[in-house]
Amino acid sequence: MAITTADYIVFRKLKESGLIAPRPSVLELGELEWYRDISTEKLSDSIESYVSDASAREELHQRMVDIMCGESKYKSWDLAKIFYKVFLDYGKLTAIDLHGTPAARKIDLNYPVALGEQFEIVLNGGTAEHVFNVFQFFRC
Repeated sequence: MAITTADYIVFRKLKESGLIAPRPSVLELGELEWYRDISTEKLSDSIESYVSDASAREELHQRMVDIMCGESKYKSWDLAKIFYKVFLDYGKLTAIDLHGTPAARKIDLNYPVALGEQFEIVLNGGTAEHVFNVFQFFRC
C-alpha cells in the first residue's frame, strides 16, 4: 500500500497538534510506499517546515537527492521513510511485509507474532485486507 495525500493531511494535522509522542517506536504492518500523488517538492517543503534541527533537515534533503538520483528499486519505500522521519521523527521503525524491502521482516501475519517489544505507533495502510486471518492480524 502507499502513503497518499489523505495520509499526508492526517499526519500533518497530528504533527501540528502535538499528538505524536517524541521519538516513538513505530511498527508498520505492511511496508508503505510513496504514492507520488504528493510531489517530492512538497515533501522537501515539509522538511523545511517541520524539522527544527538544521543538521537533520540537511540530512533529509541529502537523502532525498540520493534517492531521486540513485538507481534503487526501493525509491518509493525510501521516500516513505523520509515522510515518517519528518512527521513522526521516529526513534525506531520496524516493518513487517512479505513483499517489501529487504529491511522488512518477512513474517506471515496470518499467525501469531511475538516481536518481543512494544510500539507507540502501529500503522496499517491496507495490509489487513490481504491477510486471510483478519482476526489474527488485529490480535497481533
